[in-house]
Amino acid sequence: MKKILLLVFVFVNYFSFAGSIIEPISTGNWSEPTNGLRGRLVFSEDSKFYGTEMGVIYLELQNISGVGNPMEIYFDTMHSQLHFQLTDINNNPIKDSPSPLDQMTPDSYWINLPHDSTLRFRVSWNGYGIPKDTGLAIGVPEHFWIIPANSTNNYFLSASFDVSPPNNKDHIHAWKGGLVLPNVKIPADR
Repeated sequence: MKKILLLVFVFVNYFSFAGSIIEPISTGNWSEPTNGLRGRLVFSEDSKFYGTEMGVIYLELQNISGVGNPMEIYFDTMHSQLHFQLTDINNNPIKDSPSPLDQMTPDSYWINLPHDSTLRFRVSWNGYGIPKDTGLAIGVPEHFWIIPANSTNNYFLSASFDVSPPNNKDHIHAWKGGLVLPNVKIPADR
């Protein structure tokens, strides 16, 4: 009986705390590889907040090295390694929308990426002040943009990802380098 109750408890908790997986709306091309790593941006949307659509940006990293060891990638949350730019269809940069930010930032951490594997994780930020019924809000490190609700044009988000890991004898497979992440389309008709 105890085993059955334990199994039911584990099953219920597993499905109660499992986060939602948001399907991509648009996926960028893979970057050129650097030291066995390549990356790309993925765009999706989360639930509306205060009548405003919430853009979600993911970073996908793929270990394509010829080495069987896992690749260790230092993700520094205190000093932005991701540098974003949003442009319009004519490649003109879009200016940030002024917004206050109230966010707790987790400590920096190491990502272990096994050989021949891919990891996708959210890099967009929550905590920006979201105006009511304004269209699409996209918040990333160092930038916040609002795409107006009546916009009929596509937009394009690109980024660079630069990693200089700290010297650490416990991380002998630390990846170091930079990636230029190609545009991901933010479609007008989502």
